[in-house]
Amino acid sequence: MERAGGMCYNAIRYNSKEKECGMRFQEELISKIMTYFTVILLLGILVFEAWSLQRERTSRREAQESAASALDMLDEMTSQNARLEEENEALHERLEEWEPYLSLAESEEMVSLKRELFSHPALIPDQAVEALTEELAQERAEEQESPAEESQTAAEEEETESELVFEFHKDGGEPVFFPLSTQVVDADNCLIYTVAYEKTSGRKLGLLYEVDLDWIREESSAQKSFEEEAAGPEIPGGWICVAYNTGSGWNGVEENGD
Repeated sequence: MERAGGMCYNAIRYNSKEKECGMRFQEELISKIMTYFTVILLLGILVFEAWSLQRERTSRREAQESAASALDMLDEMTSQNARLEEENEALHERLEEWEPYLSLAESEEMVSLKRELFSHPALIPDQAVEALTEELAQERAEEQESPAEESQTAAEEEETESELVFEFHKDGGEPVFFPLSTQVVDADNCLIYTVAYEKTSGRKLGLLYEVDLDWIREESSAQKSFEEEAAGPEIPGGWICVAYNTGSGWNGVEENGD
């Protein structure tokens, strides 16, 4: 009996020790898990703090770059504004400088001269027509492709001079008529710049006329007093072409083609 009781006591004691070891193992395991969890949590906090600092630095750097860009843009806009003000002042000065010419071009006398010039293409001097004819013939000679066309080209050149027809309106656009005198009321003469267009080739012919205003005014007064009207294609007097430009530079007119 005593032996059986001792064995039972030993068994109970062994079971209690085993149970105690199991509980200790569980406690150690839980402690290790909590330690690992705490370490992971601390690492996560450190990573988050580092990310927050990096983001803050990036935001600060972007803000500094934006501020610098805004300052550069402000400086550029300030310089542009100053440049625009200078250009505006220059435009106002030019407008004031050219205002007398603009008012002159709209005067009744200039409108009458404009109508008279544009209705008489014969005022274009022969010297200018001949110069343009030579240039057109030279261009045709350079463009010909074979010697067989030389005879045909020569025949065309002979007909070119008589075929040149000029007009002052190009494709329905506004004609060029620019008076170059600011004292047309008191002046004895006036310079007028205009452009004529050759219908076939479309070439421009710049013309500079000197107009005898006294002669035209006297003629106009005489016509009004006698109630006469201009009839036929008679070339009006008082117009002298002093220079022409076929596109290669200005040339003086030696003799008036009228």
